[in-house]
Amino acid sequence: MPCWSTCPMRFLASLLLFVGTAAACAAAEPEGHFRRPVALVAQGERLFVANQRGSISVIDTRTNRLLQETPCGQRLADIASTPWGLMAVDEQAGQLLRLEALADGRVRETGVARIPGQPVSLALSPDRWLGSVASLWGQRLTFVNLEAMKTVAVLDLPFSPRKQWWSADRQRLIVADAYAGQLAVVEVTGQADVDVTPRIVSLRQFEGHNIRGLAYDSQTDELVFAHQLLNGQTHTTRERVFWGSVVSNVLRSVPLSHLLQKPAERATAKQNARPADPPEPLPGDQQEVPAPWDIAHWSFYPLGNPNLAAGDPGELLITPAGQTVVLYAGVDQLAARRRPTQGFERIDLGRRPSGLALHGDGRRVYTANTFDDSVSMLDLETFQTETISLGPTPEPTLADQGESLFYDARLSLDGWYSCHSCHTDGHANGAINDNLGDDTFGSPKRILSLLGGHDTGPWAWTGSQATLSDQIRKSLQLTMRDDKQDQATDANVAALTAYLQTLQPPPSILAARAADPPSVESAASIARGQAIFSRQGCVECHVPPTYTSSAVYDVGLHDERGRTEFNPPSLRGVSQRRSFFHDGRARSLSDVVQRERHQQTSPLKAAEARDLIEFLKSL
Repeated sequence: MPCWSTCPMRFLASLLLFVGTAAACAAAEPEGHFRRPVALVAQGERLFVANQRGSISVIDTRTNRLLQETPCGQRLADIASTPWGLMAVDEQAGQLLRLEALADGRVRETGVARIPGQPVSLALSPDRWLGSVASLWGQRLTFVNLEAMKTVAVLDLPFSPRKQWWSADRQRLIVADAYAGQLAVVEVTGQADVDVTPRIVSLRQFEGHNIRGLAYDSQTDELVFAHQLLNGQTHTTRERVFWGSVVSNVLRSVPLSHLLQKPAERATAKQNARPADPPEPLPGDQQEVPAPWDIAHWSFYPLGNPNLAAGDPGELLITPAGQTVVLYAGVDQLAARRRPTQGFERIDLGRRPSGLALHGDGRRVYTANTFDDSVSMLDLETFQTETISLGPTPEPTLADQGESLFYDARLSLDGWYSCHSCHTDGHANGAINDNLGDDTFGSPKRILSLLGGHDTGPWAWTGSQATLSDQIRKSLQLTMRDDKQDQATDANVAALTAYLQTLQPPPSILAARAADPPSVESAASIARGQAIFSRQGCVECHVPPTYTSSAVYDVGLHDERGRTEFNPPSLRGVSQRRSFFHDGRARSLSDVVQRERHQQTSPLKAAEARDLIEFLKSL
């Protein structure tokens, strides 16, 4: 007989110990955490979800139930399936991770390749032997043999890349600018494990920005882009925002044959009377970069309507059956059409749908809902949806709330655009906007980066806003056209301010390309350039360590309204910009220093100009 029957006090003590232990275990369980799903891939009957905050969630697609979540990496940005396992891009650690999927739903790391410069996307060659990884701040592609997890080639680009697409013959790779409407056509020769040689054969450009969707339509042999189009000369009045005249959200289709034309063929076709100025060479460039040429042949499909806009179009896919699916990330919707001749049907999803994946059955589409920590499944035949939670989450901090608002197009009239639409991921799309920032219409100004901007006050080109919260409130009211005054609330302004205060300046391109530290000659050039920066008086307006100041200055420029005094933008991360001055008149640092001779007390010799530019690129 158990002693509990004969020893009631011992039984009671044991019971109390058990209850106390159970309570302690329950208290020790985590209350939840944010995952922030951003990318996903279907493999067999499992869906693998890359979570931005460092984990992989696995879903059984037969039951649409969560199986496991495994901590993985620091800040994941992309995921893909290969014959050698899953590949996950870790943008914070600067790595490409190879993962093995285990039977119980967990994953484990089996290999790693170093990818500096904040890698943000991975594209697989058609044979899936070779992976191209795009590094945002490094402005380069890294080609990796995926079996050996070995870097086989590196190609520097004249812009910050994100979206990529391989041609079926593995000879061409299309790479899209993360900010502006520019594409690089890269020729790739050699074998994945032997002698891969990439080179830029052409640069193509079109009017637009924020290319967040890229897909191939096999039925029309076209490449399709989901992007935005900002009319910099259009005033942000209520009427013009209402009709979508300020920011348009579009699908653009370009014949692949036209996109892949060689420079000689383009010259024969006389598509351009004169090519645009070539981009400025960057440190470590491996080849002479060709001048960009306009894309001349395309079709255009506007997304959204007045009263029902489609802010921030994102990921895009076209199924083998010809169905088109595009995410309206800014208004938390998915749009799908069964045929190109039909209109889109809109389906509500979780907050900020980002990742998009097609199941192997060709019928089901999965989306990663970033700010909801969930995944949605859409049946393309019935258009029915199901939502799958990735787990419990805590109460969002004020900065978390601000991040969600920053990407929410419903802060603008009818949902045409979000803060992110112009300040891409906190940076800038490089365009100009006429938004009453200087309290007048008719004098559009270049959109400034918000990265690191929290400590560079006052704000606006005129320095008219004393606090960051003042600037945010004014933007909500006049740029976003919050005419009902239901978005420019104290709570929203406080949340957006808290979020912007978390944004750090972008690294210099030299720092981003950490695998290529400055040579002795380059270091000496940077030191000479710093001395010139001081000697020329640049430090009077661009005061270290923020490389700006609180005053306004007459720098010999004027806007359309005759204004001559401007507050100097910070020079931190200046090598990550593609236009300069209030009107974007300079397209490179060389233009600033050598053509405009900006505020030089005495003309610089060619060698001095090179040293000064090298110093600026190091900031």
